[in-house]
Amino acid sequence: MPVFNPEPDYLRQAIESVRLQSYPHWELCIADDASTRPEVRRLIASFLERDDRIKVVWRTENGHISAASNSALDLASGEFVVLLDQDDLLAKNALLWVVDAFVRNPAAGAVYSDEDKLGDDGVPVLPFFKPDWSPHLLFSQCYVGHLLAFRRRLAMEIGGFRAGLEGAQDYDLVLRLGAATPVVHVPRVLYHWRLHEHSTALRSDAKPYAHEAGRRALSDALRARYGSQFLRVDDGDFLFTYAPRFRIPTGLKISIIIPTRDKVDYLSRCIASIVEKSTYQNIEIIVIDNNSMEADTFRYFERIQAQDPRVRVLSAPIPFNWSRLNNLGATAASGEVLLFLNNDTTVISPDWLERLAEWSLLPEVASVGALLFYEDGAIQHSGVVVGMNGWADHVFKGMRPVHHASPFVSPLITRNVLAVTGACLAVERGKFYRLGGFDESFVICGSDVEFGIRAYKQGLFNLLCAQARLYHYESKTRDAYIPEGDFVQSEKKYAPYRGDQVDPFFNRNLDPMSVRPTIRSN
Repeated sequence: MPVFNPEPDYLRQAIESVRLQSYPHWELCIADDASTRPEVRRLIASFLERDDRIKVVWRTENGHISAASNSALDLASGEFVVLLDQDDLLAKNALLWVVDAFVRNPAAGAVYSDEDKLGDDGVPVLPFFKPDWSPHLLFSQCYVGHLLAFRRRLAMEIGGFRAGLEGAQDYDLVLRLGAATPVVHVPRVLYHWRLHEHSTALRSDAKPYAHEAGRRALSDALRARYGSQFLRVDDGDFLFTYAPRFRIPTGLKISIIIPTRDKVDYLSRCIASIVEKSTYQNIEIIVIDNNSMEADTFRYFERIQAQDPRVRVLSAPIPFNWSRLNNLGATAASGEVLLFLNNDTTVISPDWLERLAEWSLLPEVASVGALLFYEDGAIQHSGVVVGMNGWADHVFKGMRPVHHASPFVSPLITRNVLAVTGACLAVERGKFYRLGGFDESFVICGSDVEFGIRAYKQGLFNLLCAQARLYHYESKTRDAYIPEGDFVQSEKKYAPYRGDQVDPFFNRNLDPMSVRPTIRSN
């Protein structure tokens, strides 16, 4: 616990929250960073007299939070370290659950938990129920927050807290921990972050310098991880959010694969939006014609291919099978990145192609999806939660695009998901074939979700790229019929995330029967 001039009552409550822990084998290491309020020193000294598990170093010069945190870390003799701010509270069983997590996961070097906020009235509000380890969400936002615990030995090996990153010192540490060790999530509220007028919990602009420090920390982490593939970190749309950018190899081609059957007004609008709005133009568009019958459709096919040599129409006179049609399109494609796209979509963000391609080319990433909107501006897709509504559904579906942090992550930042919709799904060609393509035992619905699950089980991550945005007019060219066989395949291949386990990128404290993140009632 680094300390500098806190409100004495807040500090007293913070220390008492440690003394009241149900797990008794702890030490509290306090580094007073040359506080100028004499009552702070008296308060700490009074606790030293009452409890020999409390240790303190009195710093003679104010070195700010990174230096003070390192001083406290130097005091520590325990195997595990938990971070506690001077005005926050640990839940009564916090240390017990931390120890339990490390015992159950002996390879893990770090643990984090869910958290909430605490007003002066003592009533907890604004819980944040986090996903399991989500490295690419961490590249967008320091979602790990509190409670953070780690092995002391590991923290010392990676250099502890770095000076010059004050305000983002914890973010910097967890970025380096995440690159060095498995990280485990405890889906319980173990930390109460106090709301007061100077806290970041209450005012996101309370520490504006911390945003810039976070951007520097993230840049360092991505440069160390990806080398020359990393380009830069842009600011996100919101304070304390970021939008990393990665280099695309010169000459990289993106193959856009669009199955269709008539409804040429939707297809023509889709292709026109790609050609006219996209800033990335090294593309090919492969239209898979699945039994179109209307004369207007064939006239459009002839006209668009004559106008733009990047457009090819391939005939697939077979019974409709979404997986097979897209696999056929992939076979015909020559691009290094495959983008599977519904014909009832139109482009919103001009740089959508490079955004999707940048993420898909990272070595640990499989499928990348876009943020899709209904025509009225409500969210249609911001990632799939497997097990939601009994099978799989789009979390945030039908909600307005509002940035928030309770009770789940924001729908408007790039984050890891277990699967994305095949209405707009990008994947590096080599990974697509290594994973085996789409499962053709699914006829209409489910193979996009199964693809994401299969990739995750093979050690890859899937993600929702919030900066790539399109309208999706929701299956305007097909009816809503789903064959029984798709349900059978889903029941078999969505396992274990429909019952035995919660989707790792959701949270067991949230209602799986609601697309609007809602706290479970039981």
